[in-house]
Amino acid sequence: MQDITGVTPFQIALDAADIGVWHWEPRSGAVDCSERARILCGLTQDKPATLDMFLAGMHPDDKHEIVEAMMHAAVNGTRLRSECRVINSDSHAERWVLIEGCKYLDESPVVHVAGTVRDVSRRKETDVQYEIEMSEMKHRLNNIFTIIGAVISLSERSSETSRQLAHGLRLRIGALHRAYNLLPALDLPAVVELRQVVETELAAFSDLAPIRISGPPVSLGRDQVIAVHLIAHELTTNALKYGALSDPHGRLDIHWSVDNSSLVLRWKEIKSECLAPPPRSGFGSRLLLMCARLNLGGDIHCDYESDGICVTLIVPLSRLGT
Repeated sequence: MQDITGVTPFQIALDAADIGVWHWEPRSGAVDCSERARILCGLTQDKPATLDMFLAGMHPDDKHEIVEAMMHAAVNGTRLRSECRVINSDSHAERWVLIEGCKYLDESPVVHVAGTVRDVSRRKETDVQYEIEMSEMKHRLNNIFTIIGAVISLSERSSETSRQLAHGLRLRIGALHRAYNLLPALDLPAVVELRQVVETELAAFSDLAPIRISGPPVSLGRDQVIAVHLIAHELTTNALKYGALSDPHGRLDIHWSVDNSSLVLRWKEIKSECLAPPPRSGFGSRLLLMCARLNLGGDIHCDYESDGICVTLIVPLSRLGT
């Protein structure tokens, strides 16, 4: 066996790069390791190492792959490169290491495999975070396409001209865009306050009529933000066309409360003239039902009262996504 534990310029360079060095002689089973390699692989510092000891700290699910790779390197000369988890014997914490090596023959000739080991835990954490972010991005895009598809289908059935269709789509896709702008970055918690969603949609119309918004703090997950924002947009659009925001004497009160099982939001429009129910259900009504029932797992209903209109949205707390 060759001594690879001595201090040389090469060893100093490897230590500076936080890389351990190991050497295995398959015939005897003996393994030599530098101090850093011993630490990374969980070996006792003052005992000679064997292959079994070298592998003892490896995660059981990874050990077979490492053994197979080392054997291929020794028999076939295949370059060894394998990542595995090492379990700390005291804390049971896991670290990811990258083991690399290759075969060589000494003058005897006897087969040896030598290589390096280094900690790649930080990179693995970055890889996992990247996969999570990509999955979240895919999920967001799927939601966008699903909602836009539904909006197009419903708009097509309720529009009499292409101009109406284009106008309606622009407004609703604009609302979708504003909702997505509320969402935090992918690496931040996916929580937005209900008040922020409602205020964002109504911000441009505060000079048209008195608007009161009240209710306790309620957090929404990513999917719920989109659905609630679309509901707020439809109600705001109706208020601008026919309701409180179209009346110089109108008033809009939005209040929500939370009980043990549900969020209850009431959108109350007070108008000088009484509103009559529409003769048939339009696109807006169908979109409200779709968002409330399919996206939020709740329900929504509209009551035409003597002084205006009251829309009630009920959402189970279990569906708020936080």
